[in-house]
Amino acid sequence: MRIGVVSDTHVTSFADVPDRILLALAEVDLIIHAGDFVAKDVLDGLKRLGEVKAVWGNMDSGELKRILPEKELLLIGGKRIGITHGSGSPYGIEDRVGRMFEDVDVIVY
Repeated sequence: MRIGVVSDTHVTSFADVPDRILLALAEVDLIIHAGDFVAKDVLDGLKRLGEVKAVWGNMDSGELKRILPEKELLLIGGKRIGITHGSGSPYGIEDRVGRMFEDVDVIVY
């Protein structure tokens, strides 16, 4: 399985996502987005490319925060993958996101 990981797209329209990113994501089996879409149109556009697992980020709209979780746990190929956006100061962020998950193999943030 090929997994594409992206975060912090920070654009207000799917049309503004850089072509090189879209080309890369079109080749994967699963897209993981770790938040900060900014606009639902970006999420909707990624879903047209394929399966998307995503969480909301601190810059996302209330609409996205209502439909996406703060964190997600996936089991893929026997591996437990935690997804969150993380927030606050970059100092200590690894500890903060690490406390959000137990017994995972990978954390995407």
